[in-house]
Amino acid sequence: MSRLNKLNQDPFYCNTTMVKLYDELMETVDPDVDHVGWLRGAVGSDWPREILDYGAGSGRVLKKLRRSGCTSTFHAVEPDESFAKLLSDDSEIAPVHVENNLSAIDATNIGLVFCTYGSLQYVSGIEAIVEELTDIHRIVESGSGVCALELFSSEAYDEIEEPMTVPIYLADKMWQMTLNVEHFDDGLMTSTTELRDGEEFAVMRETVLPVSVETTRDLFAEANFQNISVKRHGAYNRCVAS
Repeated sequence: MSRLNKLNQDPFYCNTTMVKLYDELMETVDPDVDHVGWLRGAVGSDWPREILDYGAGSGRVLKKLRRSGCTSTFHAVEPDESFAKLLSDDSEIAPVHVENNLSAIDATNIGLVFCTYGSLQYVSGIEAIVEELTDIHRIVESGSGVCALELFSSEAYDEIEEPMTVPIYLADKMWQMTLNVEHFDDGLMTSTTELRDGEEFAVMRETVLPVSVETTRDLFAEANFQNISVKRHGAYNRCVAS
C-alpha cells in the first residue's frame, strides 16, 4: 500500500480559491517560461493535427498554443473535476476533448503528447510512472509522434529545507505566499503552497515523486522510448522522446 493510501490523501488538491487564482499565480511565479517554444522545438516546423495535454489543469498551456496560432484539435487528460470543467467550458481552446484518464483517449492521430509542471508524477512510485509512460508511448507510437514532458527534479527540491514566505500580488491585492516541502523516506515529496491576504485563503497541495536527470532517462527507456533527450530546466527535467 502506498503512503498516499495510508493517509487517505489525494496526490493533488486545490481549494476553490486556488483554482480561481491558479493561472495568474503560475504566470507570476514563472513569467519567463516558454512552453510554446519548447513544444514547437519538439515537433519541428508544423504543429500536428491533434495534440494531447496530459494533466492539463486549467488549460493554461493550451491557451498559449491557441494564441500562438496553433489550430490543432486538442485532447486533455485532467482527473480534477474543477479543472476539467474549466477546460470543457473554455471557448478559447476549443475544440478540446477532455477525459479523466489516458485509456479513454483515441490515440490514432495524436502527434504530440505533452505534460508540463510535473503532472505525471502525482503517483505512488516509480512503477506507476513507468506504467503511465508506457501508455504515453503507445499513443506516441500510434500517431508517429513525439512526447515532451516536464518531471519534477529531485535535485531542485532537495535544495528546499525550510518553509519560505514571500509577498505576491494577485487578483488586484497583496497576498503572503508560503511554500513548504516535506520529504519522505520512500522518495515522495509533498509540496504545499498557501496564499493568505487576511480574509481569503488558497491552498494547493502536490504529492509527487521527484526524479534525477539520470533516473528520468532510465524511466523513458524502460517505457520503450528509443530517442530520449533530457535537460534540467529550473525545478524540472525536460524530456523529449519518441
